[in-house]
Amino acid sequence: MRQFVLIRGFTITHDIQTRTGLATLLVVARPADVMPIVTETGGLIGETEIGATIFGGPTEPPQSIILAQASVEIWKGSGEGTVGTLFDSPTGDATFGGALFGGETEDELAFSGTVTRITPRALSKDQEGEPGTGYTEYTLECQDYTSLLDTAVPPPVTLPTGSDQDAIRFLIAHTDLAGIIDTTDIDHIADLDYLQLTGITVRQALDNICNLTGGYYRVDYNKALHYKSPTGTEPPFNISDSPDGVTSFPGLWNLYDYSEDFSNPGNRILVFGGGSPAISVEVNDATSQATYGRVFTRTFRDENLLTDTAVLARANVELARFKYPQKSGRVTIREEGLDVGMLVAITNRSLGISGNFLIRRLVMTWLSKSETLFALDFGDFQPDLIRYLRQLSFLTGQQPSFNSHIEQFDASTTWTVPDGLVGPVSIEVWGAAGNGGSQGGGGGGGGAYANIKLPLVPGTVITLNVAAGGSEGLTWAVTAATVAADAGIHGEDGIFVFGTGLGGRGGRAADSIGTVVIAGVDGTASPDGLTGGVGGAGGNGGAGGAGGGPGLPAVPPAQDGTAPGGGGGGGGRDTAGGVGAAGRIKLTYSTL
Repeated sequence: MRQFVLIRGFTITHDIQTRTGLATLLVVARPADVMPIVTETGGLIGETEIGATIFGGPTEPPQSIILAQASVEIWKGSGEGTVGTLFDSPTGDATFGGALFGGETEDELAFSGTVTRITPRALSKDQEGEPGTGYTEYTLECQDYTSLLDTAVPPPVTLPTGSDQDAIRFLIAHTDLAGIIDTTDIDHIADLDYLQLTGITVRQALDNICNLTGGYYRVDYNKALHYKSPTGTEPPFNISDSPDGVTSFPGLWNLYDYSEDFSNPGNRILVFGGGSPAISVEVNDATSQATYGRVFTRTFRDENLLTDTAVLARANVELARFKYPQKSGRVTIREEGLDVGMLVAITNRSLGISGNFLIRRLVMTWLSKSETLFALDFGDFQPDLIRYLRQLSFLTGQQPSFNSHIEQFDASTTWTVPDGLVGPVSIEVWGAAGNGGSQGGGGGGGGAYANIKLPLVPGTVITLNVAAGGSEGLTWAVTAATVAADAGIHGEDGIFVFGTGLGGRGGRAADSIGTVVIAGVDGTASPDGLTGGVGGAGGNGGAGGAGGGPGLPAVPPAQDGTAPGGGGGGGGRDTAGGVGAAGRIKLTYSTL
């Protein structure tokens, strides 16, 4: 028995401007058929079926049998047997049957999201003494997983100049969306001057990026984020009033809507900027002026434009926007395959439509199990406008002057990430060096080096662990698994006259962690059992100390290693070796 019956109003909408996917449908149900009804005596009437398993209905009845924020999945199906359910996996019964949206492929997901609005309306009253037996009509509005971006907040940092691709992946990786939203399909459209993330959501940050690049994004039903170039993707077919049924298909002639808006024309643009005297510039489009036989002048004033280049960029933006009519429209087709962001050729000689248009909105309406209409809102594709907008954004949102900082730590401590941090913090660590051996001993090994660039959230307190010279301990920052440099080992003691001390091993790259790791240099052995070996240099660090001489007493004496990470020199005749240098941590970063 069917518990929910779909009756009409089934649509799915993809919108490139609001960057959301929506589904609206109208269903009829009897509460007694889909969830338990509690009687006055506490007994239950009905079975817990769809209400519990699909709409997340609890064992106790809520005010509505369909819960807000419940998960909804709409599947395409073959219409042949078990595939075709709307709210359950395709392995369930064909609740509504039929090939939804014209799909003939089994197990293909058409929509996935959550219920965001429920409007119930009673169609018939309950049977006497049997609560929940009346029929209720439910209008369901559902939103796709783009809504996840509205609640995620990135760390309050400013990203410096870099690619939009890197910025978007940083956004997702440093919020609670990490591991939920897939960022594989992220294009690189343009480099950004800088991006301020303080006090905004991930969606607002993505909107800001798209406003700069002209790109668009969406989150699909598998929770994968797609960020694409404004050049438009290749469509599987075009729309024509002379279709061939393969590369082009017709629009429904009575469902075309098209306009060319030239209510605010401008093929001569004057822009006045700030300063004293005010900067001004004039740009013209001779082709537009010749086409329309007259000059349309528009004037703009913007006190924030303080350079000739910025004023010219603004003038070019307005000229690209208004030199020709702004074309837009809607066409309805029966063929599946087009989607938002595609650049499709549309031809209709009766309406004077001929050109390439960007699909900005797609509405799929399910009329029956075998018939679906696809309504496409389309508009001009203006690559010049996108390019000029990007240039204007860069010029008028010029990168602020950043303050550069370098902090050096030669002992263990903690460090608080400062407010106004711009971009990642560069962390460099040097391992401690080994001491030189005594009495004709070998030189101590130099400490290793490692570095990493790490995005950090202002206010976060991190640990800096700096190993002392000769401690053979690890130097690390944040955690020992984040970035770490291995220590050098002590040189061997010599055995006066009878033997020579071997040099200590340098800190190993394999035992260090970082983007770049450099091993410390091994100390050298005593050459003759009387003279000390030379300490090994630190990886990318200080020099090792010289060994002591063979005289009595040793002249010169063994030298200590140079910080950071230089190994101590081996002791000469009857003297101690030099002390290995301590490790070090250096932080390099910028703030507003």
